[in-house]
Amino acid sequence: MILEEVRVKRLASLAAVSVLLLLGTTVAPLAAPAKKPPVGRAAARRLARADWSTAQGGPDRRGRAQAPAIRRPSIRWTARVGILGWLNAPVISGARVFVGSSGERHNQSDALDGVHCLDLRTGSSRWFWHASTDVNSVTLYGSRILVTDDAGWIHTLEQETGKVIWERQLLDGKLYGSPVVIGDLAVLADSKGKLHGLATSTGETRWTSPLPGPVRGGVAYADSVFVTATERGIVCAFDSRGRERWQSPVEVGSESG
Repeated sequence: MILEEVRVKRLASLAAVSVLLLLGTTVAPLAAPAKKPPVGRAAARRLARADWSTAQGGPDRRGRAQAPAIRRPSIRWTARVGILGWLNAPVISGARVFVGSSGERHNQSDALDGVHCLDLRTGSSRWFWHASTDVNSVTLYGSRILVTDDAGWIHTLEQETGKVIWERQLLDGKLYGSPVVIGDLAVLADSKGKLHGLATSTGETRWTSPLPGPVRGGVAYADSVFVTATERGIVCAFDSRGRERWQSPVEVGSESG
């Protein structure tokens, strides 16, 4: 499992060691609804500037937003932030881009481990928060950021300054995927096979539920249930109190993760 993780991370690091901003790359085109007029230019610009607060855009993980098609994408800027793998999805709030970094070396502490806040227009650094290990996901809610890392810690930072609001070690293991924040509840799964519901204001545990296996991906939310999938190929759904609603096996490939 450790060798598999290192292999996956190394392959990802070859492909992405910098954040690149393409004109409109945070959105994907959707056809205009039937019997409705197309989106006007002013409205389209507002949609394109909408926040992208978590991996794949929102709690339902659809990974798309309504916006005009990108006809001629162009690179506006690049900013070197360290190694980015499949866990390190940049997120956007207003005129700021936030990205968690695995630094210069995977699975080793180094100077670039942490969270970078960049200016959306120029790519210049607004602030950098240093972590003691590889950072995985960053999720925005309100004026704060939830950050997970390879040491099982979850941190909450101010978006404006990067100042730590609260932090705690949730487990002696890794927190891979992005939490989902609904109201004042943050829900995330871990590599030891548990689903956690935390108070966003303090980090206090509200409930913990067992899962049928470890989780490398995140948690999605739709129709009032939280859904996650384990490495053993079982998809599970829970309500906001951590009670299991259902689980269903799915076919998995020969490689986990």
